[in-house]
Amino acid sequence: MTSTISEPAVRYGKRDSWRHLHDGDQHDSELHVADLHGAELHGAELHGTELHRAERARAEQRTAERRKLRLPAQDKVRVPTPSVPLVPRSRVTDLIDRAAAQHRVTLVCGPAGAGKTIACAQWAAAAADSAGWLSLDYGDRWPRLLWAHVRSALASIPAMTAEIAGDLPDPSDDAFPLHLAEVAQRLSTPVTLVIDDVCELAGAAVLAGVDQLIKHAPPTLRLVLSGRHPAGLQVARLR
Repeated sequence: MTSTISEPAVRYGKRDSWRHLHDGDQHDSELHVADLHGAELHGAELHGTELHRAERARAEQRTAERRKLRLPAQDKVRVPTPSVPLVPRSRVTDLIDRAAAQHRVTLVCGPAGAGKTIACAQWAAAAADSAGWLSLDYGDRWPRLLWAHVRSALASIPAMTAEIAGDLPDPSDDAFPLHLAEVAQRLSTPVTLVIDDVCELAGAAVLAGVDQLIKHAPPTLRLVLSGRHPAGLQVARLR
């Protein structure tokens, strides 16, 4: 079973508003096509080698920008702590607490700035003995990196005994989700893994593995998934 907790988002209530946005998107697309046409004309003036170098330089720049967004490994599995006092999100944390106790998967969805991370962090801090934390970034779109961070986050949970933590599967194992589900069946006390910014995985091949984990995880391994959207995970059938 799954439970969804949604924070309010700004919505356009009139069809005209939607049409205005749609028309704007179409206009942007026309501009984008014009830009591409201009780029093709410009590329025709370049020799093949120069064009290849320019494309390669842009690709390297995009890669460097994405790498800047990656969090240090030790920070990814640490529950965020605010540097200033914050107002407790008791309404949301109570909802998370009830949902996590009754369902294997809990979704906390809302727009940017709605306070999803703060609420989940406050809940995880209060349930520190049985809850682990994982903050996602662009690098987690690769299975081996994601599973390595999942393994580290689970191993840090106090309720995870040393014996079971030592038997957690190798992140390079293609069947990591299934083997993790098997190991989790040995837990005598349920543990919960909070995965923040799950929307970072949208469109990534690793989603298939996360879906496997959601489908086969026993009641002793629960997931709280937080993000602007579920990233395309097949969670609707769990409702």
